[in-house]
Amino acid sequence: MDDEEKKINMILEVIDFLNGMLQKINENIEKKKKTILLIGNTGSGKSTIFNFLSGAKFDFQNKQIILIEEKGKKFSKQGDSMKSITFEPNFNMIENDYILIDFPGFKDTNGTKNQLSIQLMFNEIVTSTEVILAVVIQQPCVKLIERGQTIQEIVQDAFTSQYSKINSIGLIVNRFDDRLEDEPATKYMKQQLQDKGQDAKENGFIYKALSENIMIIREIDPVKQIFTDEKKETLIKQLQSIKPVSFQPDKVDQDNIVSDYIEAKLNRLFIEYEGSLIKNRDEAKKKGEIKQFQTTLNDKLKEIDQFKHDDLNLVIEWMKKTILSVISEEIDNFLKIFKFFFKYKANIFGFKKLNTHIEGLKAKIQSIVQEIQADIQRIDDEQKKLNEQIEQQQRKHREYLKQLDDDLKEYKRQKREELKQKQEDERKIQENKKAEIAKQKQKQEEEQAKQQAIREELKKQKEIQEEKQKQLKLAEEKKQSEKKNLIKKLTTSENSISKLKADKQKYIKEQEGIYMKAWGGDWSSDYNKKISNYDKQIETEVNNKDKILQDLLKY
Repeated sequence: MDDEEKKINMILEVIDFLNGMLQKINENIEKKKKTILLIGNTGSGKSTIFNFLSGAKFDFQNKQIILIEEKGKKFSKQGDSMKSITFEPNFNMIENDYILIDFPGFKDTNGTKNQLSIQLMFNEIVTSTEVILAVVIQQPCVKLIERGQTIQEIVQDAFTSQYSKINSIGLIVNRFDDRLEDEPATKYMKQQLQDKGQDAKENGFIYKALSENIMIIREIDPVKQIFTDEKKETLIKQLQSIKPVSFQPDKVDQDNIVSDYIEAKLNRLFIEYEGSLIKNRDEAKKKGEIKQFQTTLNDKLKEIDQFKHDDLNLVIEWMKKTILSVISEEIDNFLKIFKFFFKYKANIFGFKKLNTHIEGLKAKIQSIVQEIQADIQRIDDEQKKLNEQIEQQQRKHREYLKQLDDDLKEYKRQKREELKQKQEDERKIQENKKAEIAKQKQKQEEEQAKQQAIREELKKQKEIQEEKQKQLKLAEEKKQSEKKNLIKKLTTSENSISKLKADKQKYIKEQEGIYMKAWGGDWSSDYNKKISNYDKQIETEVNNKDKILQDLLKY
């Protein structure tokens, strides 16, 4: 396998991988309103925070966080080394309205294939849904390590687009071990990020956005519990308060693998197509069909002038009619790559060359047309000269024949007149017969057309009547079906109300005994929340039942 085939296979593997991953994520994104995307470098604790927010349970051994695996739970793998163990994004649902994604780091893996996959995966996710971005960094002290070098790398890797509108990004400061309390520590780090934003020549607004939502997670302490339910709820609410970003990526193919392939492929396709035009021109000359070929070329020029470069379907249709129509090799892989990356055409140089090639093709066709026009003019001039010579010879020959004819003209005149009169009489007789036959035929055709119109009208009326009866029957069946469904929903709602009320009473009796024994009748907040939850569910079902009853009244 040569280098070109390896590059093509790598690009195809990236496309297949992304399509598979995005299908899984989009199946969940389509059901939710917003997405929370966790990004960060290897070793920042991003996967641990993802697991924590997803409801994972942990054990703490020798200052290490050990994930307690649970069947049916989808958690990310955790590690403490600087070697990445996360390449494919993991995702879970939180708070019923959000999908949380653990995204692989931009510098977590080596190799062109992985880097291209990660960059494209990030671009696809942030442009396909409303995304809340949260950057995770490991930061033990209040002063940013290396003057924020880690944050700077993440900003340069992820947020280079000049088309982005980002006002707010979450910054999760993990394993914070400074003695300073959270509030003053947050203020100090916020001021450092704002100063960094003012000093930055590019992407200064990103540092300002990061300074708006700083969240602190302390270093593991054997005495203090860091990963509590209260901390999880607080962190989720902070993430939910962040405004979604508006992101239009302009970095797609950093190593120009796709660009070089597209450019080289288009270059070869256009060269072969231009060569086929030359070959077709020569064949048209041999067959004497040069004017028809000129018309074909003029049609191609019109298609180029009307060509819409931003419509993928029209671009593919045009290429299949032109540059792809003359090659015998397999084009499925090229089309698969071309279609997938077309949406990034503004940021992939290879696609920009398409317009250059089209303009070059237009100039080539115009050159061939001009050459054909010159050939046609030369042939016309030669034909005109030849026709003049033939006409001169024919004129001399006609004069000679005329002299001979004049000698016979008088003798034959009478005979010609008699023959002419006889032929004229026969012609009139034949014309009268044809006129009578045509008249009879027209009359028959009119009668047949009239009968056919009557039959079609009767058939049309019958079809209209049958269609009306069919529509009435379908409408009645639909009405009865909807009524049955409403009755079924009503029964289900009433059963749900009865069950919820019974469950509530059962819970009250169970808890009264427990709290009376343990606290002397003092009710806890958990009990009140549970009762309130039952009441809300009952109220929801009652409202649902009332709506169903109102819908039934329509029938």
